[in-house]
Amino acid sequence: MQEHDPDFFETAFTEEGFRTEQHNYEYRLFCKEIGQLHVQTGKIVAKDPLDIFEMEPFTETFPTGTFPVQLAIAQVTPLDATGETGGEMEPDERVALARIVFADKPVVSWKMAVWENSDVTQLAANEFFGYGVDAGTGSFLYG
Repeated sequence: MQEHDPDFFETAFTEEGFRTEQHNYEYRLFCKEIGQLHVQTGKIVAKDPLDIFEMEPFTETFPTGTFPVQLAIAQVTPLDATGETGGEMEPDERVALARIVFADKPVVSWKMAVWENSDVTQLAANEFFGYGVDAGTGSFLYG
């Protein structure tokens, strides 16, 4: 999913059954709270927890305290050539987005969390820094 704006992210987590279509797939999103993250130092790491190398925190200092972690789960349905649900592949379900809720207010802007030596000026339009999820797993850890 190539949406990169605060309205999309906020809607994905707050509007039950939010729908979007992209690349011949329909995505229906719903939010699920999965627990709390206790941030003691203000430093957070996001990565595949099965990759224990390079556990570098983001340069941003985050609020300390205990915060809910939410997932936006996508129910993914392939669309046929006419845009109707169907096609050869079976529908599936996957985590589309994850967030830590630092405040009980809508998101109005966002800034990319980066690691030390990340140069955002080198990114082309619609590019971003991230981490691989070769094991299909992502996590937030505190430093």
